[in-house]
Amino acid sequence: MKVETEITIERSIADVWHALATQFTDAQSWMSPVRRSYALSGKLVANAPVAGRTCELSDKGADGLIAHETITLFDAQNQRLAIEIVPANTPPGFPVRKNVAIYQLTALGSNRTHLSFNSEVETNTLGTVISPLLKV
Repeated sequence: MKVETEITIERSIADVWHALATQFTDAQSWMSPVRRSYALSGKLVANAPVAGRTCELSDKGADGLIAHETITLFDAQNQRLAIEIVPANTPPGFPVRKNVAIYQLTALGSNRTHLSFNSEVETNTLGTVISPLLKV
């Protein structure tokens, strides 16, 4: 399943890149579903500050629903970030197996940034059946 969206953010590209990529482990500061995030150990890709992050998505902490997010591309020069997201501790029937997300930033002036988000979601059988509903 493909998910694509674009938004304009009323901040400089440097500020947006800093929040999105440079401070990658601080996801809870701008993603409301994330209760806590912290560095994920592993091999670093070129120029990335960390290998990835783990995001806790419930009040159960590391025992609840979490997402392990590995950086697969970190291009500060072109403000492009790609991550592979694998959910863990999922409830029965959780429809997502994996998600590959690509963020691309483009400056629209000194204090405006265009963010393009493209995602390829790998689903299980249930996810494939309900995917038309999820695109609404």
